[in-house]
Amino acid sequence: MMTKIDTEKQKLIKKPMALFSHPTQVIWIDDDIAFVEKRAAEIMIEEDALYFNLFDNPEQALAYISDQAAKDPYYDDTYVPSIASSSSDDGVETDLNDTMSYYFSNRDRHNHIAVILVDQDMPVMSGDVFCRKLDELNLPVKIIMITGKEKADFGINLLSEDYVDVFIEKKDLELTPKIIKAIHSLHYKHFYGLSSVHFQAITADPQSPLDNKAFQAFFNHICQQHAIVEYEFINTEGDAILQTRSGELRLLGVACDAALDELNDLFDSYEVDSSNDLVLALRQREKIPLFLTAEDEQKPIEAWSAYFHPAKAIDNLPGFYYTLVDDLSAYQLDEDKVFSYEDYLRSRQS
Repeated sequence: MMTKIDTEKQKLIKKPMALFSHPTQVIWIDDDIAFVEKRAAEIMIEEDALYFNLFDNPEQALAYISDQAAKDPYYDDTYVPSIASSSSDDGVETDLNDTMSYYFSNRDRHNHIAVILVDQDMPVMSGDVFCRKLDELNLPVKIIMITGKEKADFGINLLSEDYVDVFIEKKDLELTPKIIKAIHSLHYKHFYGLSSVHFQAITADPQSPLDNKAFQAFFNHICQQHAIVEYEFINTEGDAILQTRSGELRLLGVACDAALDELNDLFDSYEVDSSNDLVLALRQREKIPLFLTAEDEQKPIEAWSAYFHPAKAIDNLPGFYYTLVDDLSAYQLDEDKVFSYEDYLRSRQS
């Protein structure tokens, strides 16, 4: 019999993760522009995947945010994650070059606004009034309020009414690390929210690892180990395109025993020699396949060696394996179109 604690643990285990994420501009509004320039510079030295757009006038900031939202593909439903099209009922296949063109090649994606920092005490417009006016735009942005005062009634009301997500006091001795921590946490929650409309595809796939905490920990480790600043999952199996700050691409391939056993049965049905190198590597879980399109998978079995890559077991997730592919030549992706985060930062400085 499951206890209440067991039930709560099960809920945590079955929580899907954000299906895509990339660096965004962080809006910071404070009439003390010298203060925010100093703090933002400190943070950007420590965190190379954060870019701040600073405003000393909240009305100008509101106009800018509204203008950005009007041309943001995430808000007008013109952007659909690859995972949604690859698992749709009408059988639409994901075209990875479409993903590259729309997602990794989209020069405006880093202008997306996920997190806003706002000071409470400003002469033109107070922070709480700004938050209420921002709410009228109906955007899923996350708000950090920086205030020189302790949380008063207005702060409690803003939190309870979901106008503000985090409060931080200006006099806090841990101000900079608390701001960094809050930005990262809210940035993830923002993309989690944008992904949530597609979670049904994950929960409908019993072999998907994307709602498993062990897989999520593994994926976070991969991103940290290889300095990945943006990613997009392209199917429910866990395959993903990863990109570094400088624009280097990697492919993450994921497979489970059930899927690999099905592939082994396919080899048997085609009477592939059991001593075949691919068959042996598959059965011993030394290599796993990474097919990104139906066209790849439909090629003759003799051509499949280009799609089989060295595999490792995923820690704490029995029966699941991964491969990280640096050589993308077999996949015919147009890497020249990639617009990296470094490209974006250079464009903002020019």
